[in-house]
Amino acid sequence: MGFVVIWALFGCIAALIANGRGANGCGWFIAGVFFGPFALIAALMSSGRRCPQCQSMIHDKAVRCPKCSSDIGPSKPPLRPEPTYRDNSSHAVQLREEARARARKELEELGLTPPKKPDPE
Repeated sequence: MGFVVIWALFGCIAALIANGRGANGCGWFIAGVFFGPFALIAALMSSGRRCPQCQSMIHDKAVRCPKCSSDIGPSKPPLRPEPTYRDNSSHAVQLREEARARARKELEELGLTPPKKPDPE
């Protein structure tokens, strides 16, 4: 009898956790009763969010709701910006040329000269 109460308690806790995260509490209760602590762990690890239009559960990384096709946008901004590649604007080119000129000057002051490129003919 105590075994049934403990497993029902797992079901209640799993249902409360899942319901708080927007999942189906009834389904998680049944899973908790049958699978006990394993369902509780799965409920703690589950994630998701609700669509602001139709309130259905969607994946965290979803950008569009699969049910109502509304645009949602990313859930969280990326931790770091996308890598930018070489900027070929005139200002960036000018800054690169100035940096190269400073490096050449410093090498000449140290008595070192960078290898010269052969002139194309």
